[in-house]
Amino acid sequence: MLKKQLFRQIQSGEIEDWYRKVTDVALYMATGGFLEEANDLLKALWQYGLPHDRNTWLPDLAFEVLWYTANKRPAYTPFKKIDIDQIELAHRKYTSGDSYSVALPAVTWPQLEGRDAFRAGSILAAPEDGQFPSPETELTSLQLLLNSLNLENGLAGYEICSATALAAELASRNSKIETAIKMAKLWAEYYHANYLNYNFPIMACNRHVAPLLMQGIVADELKLSRTNCREFADKVISAMHGRMKNGQTLVYGILSWHELLKKLSDFAVSYAPDMFTDTEQRTKWIGRSPAESAVIAAAEQRLGLQLPEDYKAFLMNSNGFPEIPLMNPSLLPVEKINLLEGSSRDFFNIIKNESVNESDPVESGTEKVIGIGQPMEDIEVWMIFSPTKDEKWQCWYVDKYGETRYNSFRYFIEDQIQQLDEE
Repeated sequence: MLKKQLFRQIQSGEIEDWYRKVTDVALYMATGGFLEEANDLLKALWQYGLPHDRNTWLPDLAFEVLWYTANKRPAYTPFKKIDIDQIELAHRKYTSGDSYSVALPAVTWPQLEGRDAFRAGSILAAPEDGQFPSPETELTSLQLLLNSLNLENGLAGYEICSATALAAELASRNSKIETAIKMAKLWAEYYHANYLNYNFPIMACNRHVAPLLMQGIVADELKLSRTNCREFADKVISAMHGRMKNGQTLVYGILSWHELLKKLSDFAVSYAPDMFTDTEQRTKWIGRSPAESAVIAAAEQRLGLQLPEDYKAFLMNSNGFPEIPLMNPSLLPVEKINLLEGSSRDFFNIIKNESVNESDPVESGTEKVIGIGQPMEDIEVWMIFSPTKDEKWQCWYVDKYGETRYNSFRYFIEDQIQQLDEE
């Protein structure tokens, strides 16, 4: 979690993206017991008056619990204070119950193991009519959750996250402190291997686990110390100050397009060598042959517009680009790019209208939208030109989770490098 990648994201990324990530880093520190350093980071983030991202609602609740526990709520927060009792009840509802569509086996619950035990334990822990279950019921739920963790590889990463977090809360709420600590540590140990499927804030939202977290019980498992938290927080604060002073800037701006694509190739091959040929692995180059100027000019004439200079510079170094790790689809050669029409254009209009913001250069009906990626299910890469606002191009990467908008094609390519650079 404490990676140099964040500094580059702050420099070149969209504000709402790194706002969330800075919040996540602060919560990571706080969960390890370093609330003071986390608060300093949040205060620095909030001083700029940036829009508070609604997607941080769960980290916000986690901080409310930790602040209440340590009596260290900042004087200013960009959201209203929430009552601790309300959080406790809402969080139990959030982490308990059953969302699976298949029925549990017709056996007595103590016989259940693996996912079935996890489901049964979650059902028993759920509040009814705004009331928590009895201590006896909670202890039965706890035992089922412990049973669910006995079978190796019995649960998926997100289920392990939920099972250990809920078990830690049930144990601490019923004075089973050793079990609570064991579950919290297990939760933290599994995080590193399953972070993509972990709902990290749910542990710190646990009212009765929070006092243990403030004692630093999972600091070692999260690889945290006061020294590395302080040093990283100071560097993040410095990066945010530079961003707010200088605006959005390219991280690799001094590199030529050839150097930039060579860097992307190098990272891609190192990250997933099996995706590439023996020659590509040996040369660390996965780009395509350059497009000739006449071919680019012919495409512009066919499309009835002038392509952006940075995209043309890319084409003159590599006419398209293969699929790389963490990015789908591949980028098309210029001969195959086309304006969006029909259902594809309708798809763009739906996405555009669902997420309009004041800095969006796109206005309804005036924009030119070019598909530059090989069409894949739920994944698109578009170049978008709006003549009504500063004649500005954007690059959009769209998948089932939504769209990421880049100020230019160059920003898009640089972001692919940053995602593969795991420093």
